[in-house]
Amino acid sequence: MNLLRPEFVFAYSREMSRYVFEWQFIPVEVSTMSSLETSDQAAAAVAKAPRVSLKDIEAEIDCRYDFTAGKAIHATLKPETMPESLRVLSICILVMRNGFTVIGKSAPASADNYDMELGIQFAYEDAVRQLWPLMGYALREKLAGA
Repeated sequence: MNLLRPEFVFAYSREMSRYVFEWQFIPVEVSTMSSLETSDQAAAAVAKAPRVSLKDIEAEIDCRYDFTAGKAIHATLKPETMPESLRVLSICILVMRNGFTVIGKSAPASADNYDMELGIQFAYEDAVRQLWPLMGYALREKLAGA
């Protein structure tokens, strides 16, 4: 699984003789997601038939992109002013092996409570939770056809 987080870097370009924003892709380590793992373990403990596990979902993820809405807007539109709420809106895009995409998001009620690591984790968990019923439906279709 290729996990890369795009970062916007302000750097001086000798070729253009000015400062520019550039993309830099940083490898991301998958952190422990206790709430997803807890749900998965609870479901596994009572399962008597095939089920979609967290491991099944993660195996289908081809790549992951994490960023804030503020960084994306600043790099693409360069707005003069931007609401603080966009600076703390974490977004996670998961691209599945079949090309399907899911977008997870997370934002605190107060910008003072924003933590980038937690925002990224919560956005990822939001995206995975969207995939669970979709993969459950696909499994049900497979079981019905068997």
